[in-house]
Amino acid sequence: MSKIVVLGLVVLFSGKVFAGNETHGGEIVFCIDEQANKVKREKERQVRAEIYKKSHPESANDPWNTAGVPFSGWGNISENDYVSGPSGFPLSPEVWDPNVIYTYTMWDHYETFKVSKLSLDMGPTSSTFMEKVFLVLNRLSKFDRVRASRYKDGIETFLEQMAVVPPEVIEGLVHDATPRVNPERNCFKAQFAVQLARPRPFEKKYLVNENFWTGADEATKAGLLLHEIIFADEIQAGAQDSDEVRYFNAIISSTAMAKMTPEIYATIVARTLKRQ
Repeated sequence: MSKIVVLGLVVLFSGKVFAGNETHGGEIVFCIDEQANKVKREKERQVRAEIYKKSHPESANDPWNTAGVPFSGWGNISENDYVSGPSGFPLSPEVWDPNVIYTYTMWDHYETFKVSKLSLDMGPTSSTFMEKVFLVLNRLSKFDRVRASRYKDGIETFLEQMAVVPPEVIEGLVHDATPRVNPERNCFKAQFAVQLARPRPFEKKYLVNENFWTGADEATKAGLLLHEIIFADEIQAGAQDSDEVRYFNAIISSTAMAKMTPEIYATIVARTLKRQ
């Protein structure tokens, strides 16, 4: 039985419990941060070179082990090596590796901004994910007070019904999206969270990948919270996939809101949302 930390609480979880329960959920894009990993590899290379020098005094004339003589189970690596583990990039880059530095983006944002000239607008970088969520919803209320209020009501439910779980618990459970773009080189799309449409007693409704939740910045966390709240609202109206939810979430979280008009907003809602 595994432990799950839910906003400071520890919940016991015994495995996949979703048979027969419809699942939905948001996705994330994780990209290998090439520059950060290059710096990381160089620092580790220097540490290993020092270890080599101490264990091989004869290397005084070759302090950087340019000959590539192996030591302590390690081999000398260069800046261009793409190898598994603490030395740099993973051999299977589409598989998240704890030893690699990534950047994270909510798929809703990544996908929509790639096919538009919009960018994220969720307030200062220093603000928390909850502050960003309320900024977005307060801005939305200027055009749609009822919908914004409904989404705000969903925040408390999300926080109460969220569990951060090991990635294998939710892996491969959701197939409810038709992507409009593909991730760029060294970027990979993965399941960020799963939403149970009909959770049974004592089951959490929202299950979030702990690796991504830990690594994600505040804007990406806010994007997930908004995605799940909007999607839960749309599921009640009969939505079967997240395609339009992703677009709507990205729009209300973007620079589009600075030039939004009631007419444009009404058109967006009519074209994308089932719950009018």
